[in-house]
This record gives sequence, structure tokens and C-alpha cells, in this order.
Amino acid sequence: MGAIQARIHGVLRPLASACPSDCRPAGWICLQLALLILPSSALIAGVLLLLAITSQRPRRQPAPLSRPEARLLLLLSGLLVVGSAWAVGGPDAWWKLFNWLPFFWLFLAIQPYLANSDSRRRLGQWILAGTVPVIVVTLGHRITGATQLLETCWGLIRWPMGDPARGAGMFDNPNVTGAWLAITMPFLVAACLNHHQILRERLAALGITIAATVAMVIASSRNALAPIPLIWALSCGRRGRIGVLVACLGYSSLVLLKVHLGPGSALAPLLDLIVPETLIQKLQEMGSGTADELKYARRPAIFAAAIGYIAHSPWVGYGENGFVQIYFNDLVQQLNGLQPLRGGILHSHNLWLEFAVSHGLPALLLLLAVFCRPLATVTPLLWRRSKDLDRAWLLATLVMLWLHLWDLPSFDARINVLDWMLMAGIACMARPGTTDLEAAQGLQADDGHARPTP
Repeated sequence: MGAIQARIHGVLRPLASACPSDCRPAGWICLQLALLILPSSALIAGVLLLLAITSQRPRRQPAPLSRPEARLLLLLSGLLVVGSAWAVGGPDAWWKLFNWLPFFWLFLAIQPYLANSDSRRRLGQWILAGTVPVIVVTLGHRITGATQLLETCWGLIRWPMGDPARGAGMFDNPNVTGAWLAITMPFLVAACLNHHQILRERLAALGITIAATVAMVIASSRNALAPIPLIWALSCGRRGRIGVLVACLGYSSLVLLKVHLGPGSALAPLLDLIVPETLIQKLQEMGSGTADELKYARRPAIFAAAIGYIAHSPWVGYGENGFVQIYFNDLVQQLNGLQPLRGGILHSHNLWLEFAVSHGLPALLLLLAVFCRPLATVTPLLWRRSKDLDRAWLLATLVMLWLHLWDLPSFDARINVLDWMLMAGIACMARPGTTDLEAAQGLQADDGHARPTP
């Protein structure tokens, strides 16, 4: 028994390093393991996170409810609860408040673990480690074409393995797979550009980044692919940006070549390896479809309907998932009682519109106040040289917000946890007296190298 305990202690000892002051090593270890396991199992990661912020919570730290954002979130929680009394979805809307209220607490309680750049760097590395299985499963799913649900550990790990053509893998929808890879891409890019690593480590990071990019192309999520060139451009110096531009133009040329030549050309087999057919189909869908599909299933029609619903009930909204309750019923009536050809629209495809439809404009303004103040403070890190992982943390947050302008990947609990973790890190970076921001004020990026500003 003593030998087993010593072995376990030897394994856990490295995980306790870089533990922030006033944090318990056990809680710090639970948090790191949670980020490692998060994409594979939301349930296991959730239990570990709960341990980190409850029984193993940090010592000698301000109570979560004493933090500046807590008052806004308490008021917001009250509005969500009161508004649910008029929910069009009935009692089900009360349960769906768990999509928000526990994450408000997570945002406040997890901040001590993110208080300094060293801890954020360590946690960013664990996010990367947890992303590697996502890449492997996505590529393996595409290659094998498996369609059988993978469930193990008494249901604690459950991978749907649907849509093998787009490598959905661990997630219910390939768009969510693409969203996870897009949000974590800034950390991969930072690892590739880290000049303090030995060559072997940088090459390994580059290999993982290339594999992640291939997995994103297979997933064929347009929203997830769109910010990737900008991530590289904001992370590199001038010469790196030229390389990014050349790579984008080169790949775009291959896409156009495949569309122009068609499946019967001699180059088709080679182009199929580089440009998946699913990506071509997704691009060709833009602006195409039947009259009914264009009327109800495209973003302009969905956004216009959401704005109309907000205008009719701007103060308290319609309760959680109110949009789908109204929109789908309206569609069935417009189509003379028939189901829409492409099935029901499950949400408004925009986080802010979805939240305003569900809970009203006052609640939306409170949520924006929690998000926008720290983002406005930290955004200068994009242009001023700082710790690479801190800038990657900011880029990942901006990518997350971009994705939520056009879709709602946070309906997946794993994405939701990652989103609130990122925002908690931004709140810590924006706090007055943060050394990272002070260092950034006096340094400016020039061609990938830092130099003092005059």
C-alpha cells in the first residue's frame, strides 16, 4: 500500500507545480485534470471542476460574491428567474436555466486559479493536451467511417460518432467539433511560435497544429474556418503574415480549381485529398436552396425573426429556448401545417439574439456589461507584445465570441465550460495592477519581436 501511495504521489507532484498562491494543490490538480478530460467527458470534468471550487476551493481569497462582476450576475440571475415565470416553454424553461446559473458561479469561483500568467500558461497547455484526442478521433472517424456510438466507463464517456464524412467524432455535430478546434487554435499557434522551446517541441507543436487544421477542414464548419487566418496573422510578425496570405491564396485556388474541374478531371483524386467534398458542398449551400429553405433557414431570415420577437417582448423575453418555441410553430403555420424540409431550427444562431429573445434586453445588457468591460481593457494585448499565452487566451476568447455571432456551439456543455473559463481568465487579466497589462504598456510588437516603445 505504501508503494502505491508513493507512486501516486510521484505522479501528482508535477501537477502541483505552478499552483497559484492561496490555492490548494488538490484543487489545482483537479482543475488541470478537468481541462485534460473536458472534451472527452463533460461529466467527469464537471465533477473535477466542482471539487476544485468547493471542497478544494482556494484559501484566503475574496468570496466569489464579493467580486466586482458578482453584483451584475446576481441581478442577472434574478431577471432570468423572474422572466421564466412567463416562459412559453412552460416548466421546461426552469430546468434550462442550468445552462446559465451554474456557469455564473464557475466564472466567479474559478478566477483565483487564473490570477497570474504562469497559471494561465499551465492551463492553456492542459487545454492543448485535451484537444489532441479531439484531433485524433476526428481524423480517425473520417478515415474509418465508423457510425456506432462509442460509450464506455459506465456511460461517463460517450462519443456520438455521427456524420463520419465530416468527422464529428466526440461531438453531436461537426460544427461543434470545428468550434472546439477553432477556439483552441490560438494556443496551438502560440506553441508553434514559442521561441523558448527546443526545435523538437516546436516541430511537435507544428505537427499537431497541421493535424488540427486538417480536422477543421474535414469538419467543414465555415464559421470555425473563417477566423483561422486572422489568428495566425495576429500571432505572427510581418513575414509570418505574408506566409499566411500566401497559404490562404494557395488553398483558395485549390478550392476554385476543384469546383471548376469537377469530379471527372485527372487531378480530382489529388484534390479530393486536399479539399474535402463536404467543404465544397457547404460553400455551395451559401445562397442556394429552395424558396422555403431560403425563407426560413438562412441567417438573415432567422435574425430578422429574432429581432421581431424581441420587439414584441423586450423586457422579460419568452423564457429559455423561447425562440425555437415560437419560430418553429410560426413556420409550420406558414407552410400550411407541413414540417419544414430541413427540419426545425433549434436556435437563433446568435448568442446575443438568443439571450434577448429568452430573457429580454435588460438581461442582455447586464450580460454584455460582464463581458465587454474586461475585453475592452485587455484587447490592446493584440497589438502590444505580452506573454504569448496571454495573447493566445485573448484570441481564443475573441474566436469564441465570433462563433457565437453565427451559431451557438455553447449548447454543448464542454464548449460552455471552456467559454466561461476563457472569460474568467480575461477578467483576471483586466484586473487593475495585473503585471501582464503593465508590461504590455511599454512594449510593442515589431515583426514578431518585442522592443520598448519611445
